[in-house]
Amino acid sequence: MDLYEYQARQMFKEHGVPVLDYRLASTPEEAREGARELLADGASLLVVKAQVKTGGRGKAGGVKLAHTADEAYEKAEEEHALALRGAEDTEKAHREAQQAQQNIDAARRAVTEAEKEAERALGTRQKAQERWEEAARAAIEATDAFRSLQAQRLAQASSLLARELAEGEPCPVCGSAEHPNPARAREGESLVEQTDLDAAKTREDRAHEASRAREEEKEKATLAYHR
Repeated sequence: MDLYEYQARQMFKEHGVPVLDYRLASTPEEAREGARELLADGASLLVVKAQVKTGGRGKAGGVKLAHTADEAYEKAEEEHALALRGAEDTEKAHREAQQAQQNIDAARRAVTEAEKEAERALGTRQKAQERWEEAARAAIEATDAFRSLQAQRLAQASSLLARELAEGEPCPVCGSAEHPNPARAREGESLVEQTDLDAAKTREDRAHEASRAREEEKEKATLAYHR
């Protein structure tokens, strides 16, 4: 319980616990008047105590003895100054405690925000990783498609050459002007044109360019997550 001494005495008295008679004074004048009353009631020794919520009150000069009302007045003046200093110290400690609590609250908010930022960075990193993997697969597929068309066109070289042969014109391979049995594409087979191959190459280049861009995004997101 956080009580002043006089408050504890009041509680004891209210519950039937014997306590020494006392007077509560807010000023040295009130202390002198209280001392007169106690002396009139038969007290021979007075104890003037500063009401402060600090330890070591006696060593700090917060407990003094008096034999007369005037002496009690002098001691109360000294105690009053001590009480003021104690109040100032208490107020200072209170402000410092408030500032410390504010610092703690700010630190907690900073930690919470850092945790949220870490979660966001992790989410960004995971999404960047997924986009890069998707782009990399697309690049591989584009390369496979281009190479497949390239191989198909190479296999169709004789059919493509035969398609360009003109009656009476020499063959660019053998030089003969006679073409009794030119090569033909298999039934249902579509010949791979150069334009088809060029388009496939363009798609491959763009897919790899997109894959590199996604990889850079992934690396940036990874760096941001580890900061």
